[in-house]
Amino acid sequence: MKKEIFILLLLTLLLTSCAAVSKFIPSFASKEEAGRGLILSWEEYPQAEYLDEAEPFRLVARIENNLNYPIQGQVCLHQTAPQRIGGIPSGSCRTINIPAAEQIDNKIFEQSDHYVFPETGNYEYRGLSQDLPHETKFIAELDYIVDAKAGTTLCVKQPGIPENRVNNCEDKQTITDIQQPEMPIEIDKVEKSLTAQSDNQLRLNLNVYVELRDTKGLPFSPDALSSNMNIFERPFIQFEARYGNVPLLCQGVQEGRIRFDKSEKVIKCFGTVLVDAETLQDVLELHLVYGYRTSIETPIIKLRRSEVSGALI
Repeated sequence: MKKEIFILLLLTLLLTSCAAVSKFIPSFASKEEAGRGLILSWEEYPQAEYLDEAEPFRLVARIENNLNYPIQGQVCLHQTAPQRIGGIPSGSCRTINIPAAEQIDNKIFEQSDHYVFPETGNYEYRGLSQDLPHETKFIAELDYIVDAKAGTTLCVKQPGIPENRVNNCEDKQTITDIQQPEMPIEIDKVEKSLTAQSDNQLRLNLNVYVELRDTKGLPFSPDALSSNMNIFERPFIQFEARYGNVPLLCQGVQEGRIRFDKSEKVIKCFGTVLVDAETLQDVLELHLVYGYRTSIETPIIKLRRSEVSGALI
């Protein structure tokens, strides 16, 4: 009888322990949950080798959001042909606002929208020169704001507690298991070290490695879209780090922003943590906000002068 009671007590303790640990599992979306990210594609464009003078055409860009946060920004169309012969006028932009993808039964259901250029009517080319060959290429540029969180669990222990007494709670650790949605700029890893300040108080030191993963596009400051500043001049990202309920101070971060003009940056953060028990396991949350530009283009399309148009001119 005593043996059965002991086993029941042991099981109760184990279940209680598991429940206590599970609350520290961060709720950030993983890359697998986020699916294929953000996809910009052509739904319609002139696909013939030649586009005749005065031939009407339009373009349709499609944006598919597989991320767990909404996408806001603008999509703009450009051409390589000179404006004097017509086609797409400068300033051909549309505002976008696509909801976050839905996750149902571990499956991602994307949200998408398509943007027709022009909204009414068609484009056409006029006044092609007989002596000069003409060609064009169409480019769709998507400028959008990324507002996402990355995170992981971190364990810290009281100063003086031997490392062999607790599992996976060393004073120095490199954490690569970062939960985050698919983003152009991602957290590559976090290096942790602890400095004792008293019996139950320590300084948490972090090196956060931020890396530009999608090198096909360009990051820009998140407020550049709503201002007259050069979109790529001295780009900043908004960055915030928090361990549990402790906000961390980060070097180089001023008014919540830090310069990001390289493909990788190491952000040093620190904060004072009170550890009442032997160990404390809590969530490290990293919040990033920045703008990003991605683009697609069509193949080169030759422009063919109309003999009828030339005769009329």
